[in-house]
Amino acid sequence: MVQSQIYRYMFTTSGIFGFYLPPANYQRRVLKQLTRRIEGAIRDPDEDDISGPLMEKMAHLSTLEDPSPLETAEAKSVLTYILPSTTETVLPNAVFIEECPSLVASGGNTGLRTWAACLHLATYLATEAKHLVLGKSVLELGAGRGLLSIICAGPLSAAYVLATDGDRHVHETITRNVNLNPHLARKPGRQNPLDARVLEWDSSAPLGSLLPSKGGNVLYDTILGADITYDPDSLEPLASTLSGLAELCPTANIVIAATIRNVDTFDIFLAHCLEQGLSVYDIDFRCPPFELQEGLFHSLDPPIRIVRIKKEG
Repeated sequence: MVQSQIYRYMFTTSGIFGFYLPPANYQRRVLKQLTRRIEGAIRDPDEDDISGPLMEKMAHLSTLEDPSPLETAEAKSVLTYILPSTTETVLPNAVFIEECPSLVASGGNTGLRTWAACLHLATYLATEAKHLVLGKSVLELGAGRGLLSIICAGPLSAAYVLATDGDRHVHETITRNVNLNPHLARKPGRQNPLDARVLEWDSSAPLGSLLPSKGGNVLYDTILGADITYDPDSLEPLASTLSGLAELCPTANIVIAATIRNVDTFDIFLAHCLEQGLSVYDIDFRCPPFELQEGLFHSLDPPIRIVRIKKEG
């Protein structure tokens, strides 16, 4: 019974997460570990054995050639992200995102996968800060693949989310990922809860003209950003953009999550914020270590800071 459930839920397209199985080489690694554990638990070889479907699956996976390192890095897969369990969850707490999970960041390809600070901020919002999103209008900076925006618009029930990024393909990318999540796909006669558009922080155009507005006013309750402070060259325009948003939306909560790979780089960001009249306050969020996390699994090494940014005066 247990082995049949493992096979059904983890290695078939009719499993609990629908039609999105991980790459074959990943399935093979996981199945090897599982079969070793099953073999170790067998007490009577005459009565117990590894099930036929699992053995057939392993045989099939073993015939497949491993992709080259370059093919692995560039391969896109649909990943399943599970939110931490909560008693208040109403909408599905599984979110599907197409990305390059094996990619190592370099150059301009950081938007091709989801990074730890995004998972950390999403965990904070899903556990301790749902009030920042529930029924709110949310703007995300540097949305990348769109996981954080999709979580806000879906399981966390934001009224409206605008995902922005400097990549000109952001609308196409996020629309594709929205369509992987049936509870978010646009339905006839219903307003789309999530939109996407290009927002370049160093644009010379007035910030208000680059964002959707109602009656001439740009209104967002919450402004989010995750892992957007890694590039020293972008920190001055980022701080300027945050300052402009704080003026356009004076009551908005601005919350940023940053992986501290280089303390000096984050200090430069803080200095630019100070120049813009922005105060930065640490949020005391104590995320469980990896082995105790219940969803959105991510490493806490290097450390991740979540900060609230406020325009003074």
